[in-house]
Amino acid sequence: MNSKFYKTDLKENAIDDLEKLFKFLELAKQDKSYWKWVIIALHSSLYKFMLLALKNSDCSGVWEQAEKKKVKLIYKIDPFNSKNKVISFLKAFKWIQDTEKMSRYMNSKAFISTLEIDKAMGKLNTTLRNQFFHFKPTDWLIEIQLIKEIKQRTLPIIRFIIFESNTVTIEESQLLIIDKMLKRAK
Repeated sequence: MNSKFYKTDLKENAIDDLEKLFKFLELAKQDKSYWKWVIIALHSSLYKFMLLALKNSDCSGVWEQAEKKKVKLIYKIDPFNSKNKVISFLKAFKWIQDTEKMSRYMNSKAFISTLEIDKAMGKLNTTLRNQFFHFKPTDWLIEIQLIKEIKQRTLPIIRFIIFESNTVTIEESQLLIIDKMLKRAK
């Protein structure tokens, strides 16, 4: 491929975000401003791994359904059509817990959440990530221990998607990288 282009996909992006998460965790030990990037990378990585778990081979399964006159339309989704919207982070989290949405392949299974994980995902998305991404001018104190707890409660979702859900096809070399990073997180 021509060196003038950068080629990527959802899987590569998810793994890259996970790698960046761990780089930012290391940098946060020396500079607290990196905790912001820890939150953003954690959110982004989780989101992309959830989309991977839900995405069908034709790229369907991760889009909001269009509605017209209160009747759902079923059509092939064009990812480059600006009217189409990818499901939200919290909807993706809800959908990976839906047996029907996660049963595309033989032996596929849905994620079983807990109240602690539900709360952590809500705080990660709404309280932390949204505030950093859509920053409103304010003074803001964030307890670092809260970020660490959210990370510990939410990273097992990635482990489940990659190693237990049976919904994502992934190369052995990528499995080793993901496994190494997730073990390091403990």
